[in-house]
Amino acid sequence: MSAMPGNAPGGQAVARPGHVQAGGARIYYEVRGAGPALVFVPGGGVDATHFAAFAPLLADHHTTVTYGRRRYFRGGGHGPSTIPRQADDLAASGVAAGAYGGAVLAPVDERDVAAVAAHLLTHGLTGCTFEVTGPQALTQIERVGIIGEVTGRPARFHETPASQAAGELRRWVPEPAVEQLLDILRSAQERPHRVLDTVQTLTGERPHTYAQWVEHHRAHFLAPA
Repeated sequence: MSAMPGNAPGGQAVARPGHVQAGGARIYYEVRGAGPALVFVPGGGVDATHFAAFAPLLADHHTTVTYGRRRYFRGGGHGPSTIPRQADDLAASGVAAGAYGGAVLAPVDERDVAAVAAHLLTHGLTGCTFEVTGPQALTQIERVGIIGEVTGRPARFHETPASQAAGELRRWVPEPAVEQLLDILRSAQERPHRVLDTVQTLTGERPHTYAQWVEHHRAHFLAPA
């Protein structure tokens, strides 16, 4: 896979998409910028879209490569559970179904992840490890409620058995990740995730709230079902 310089005016890198065959799967990737290669490897339930906010920020000095693993994003197999797909599902029924609605997580906005990553790379802090969270610890039930408040559309969380949730997850998540995701939620229901000040400490800016994240993706949540 080769990459050629492709920065647009103002330093905003233009993505150069493509596909590559690997082990029987057609893997989608995007290349930006020029310079030493910087490959973003998605983990957990994350796909290539997770890096879309900050890959362009680094493309003035690096050739950035983002890709979707098989069965995630556009990596082949079943369709992904991207923000647009989740929004469409919620808009169609007004119900977000899942297990462990009382699980307390501290979701972080991708723009804050981008800001932290850019700070670390531009201040010579590569090799350091920082844990990043959002500014609020919220249950899944509370998050769905916030979506309804921000969009003005009725939205509620419907609790389903873990076995049923696992069946839904298998439509878009590789088998090894299904139990991993459910274990995270199960654990977060028993031991709520803590809120850290990493974003503000490193960047000097307050992290985005969950309501601001929903507002940022309003177009997806309000798109016709």
